[in-house]
Amino acid sequence: RDPEMSRGLGDVYKRQVVFWCNDGNNPNIKETAYAVSLEDLEENPLIDTDEDIANVSEDENSFDGAANTAAIMNFAIKDSLAYPAAQKAIEYAPKGVTGWFIGSIAQNKAISNNLEKVYSSFSIIGGTHFDGWYWSSTEDGAGKDTPKVFALISSLTKGRATSTSKRNSFKIRPIIAIR
Repeated sequence: RDPEMSRGLGDVYKRQVVFWCNDGNNPNIKETAYAVSLEDLEENPLIDTDEDIANVSEDENSFDGAANTAAIMNFAIKDSLAYPAAQKAIEYAPKGVTGWFIGSIAQNKAISNNLEKVYSSFSIIGGTHFDGWYWSSTEDGAGKDTPKVFALISSLTKGRATSTSKRNSFKIRPIIAIR
């Protein structure tokens, strides 16, 4: 490895905790792992629209948070809409590390399923515990018109999900793919 490339990587990896590793059982997931940030980003609306956003998944089992977040951004830019939560996640760059996004509801559930291990790592390297409701990047697919207005939020501590207006404000806990 190039010494210049690895300089400071210890600090970078201290800003995230791996919560899921790919066991190879799902051929649709190409990433090696996913990590969660040690800190919350402030509460913001997901996006200022009551439209079904093209290319944003309603699949509650898909690890597609990066694609969903990119689709939210592209839709917002095309229509000159505010997308505060997605923008905060995209712009998040601790120690210069970019590529963060809002997790899908499935990715948020994976954090919840590994909460004890995540919290154990937080206690070692200094992360803040989850508190309250967090955005997912998944639209609500419960009904014909629900994706227009609603997206899913989750309680990372309880593993629960519910639907809310995309214009409501909730926290973001960015995640990043490890390839």
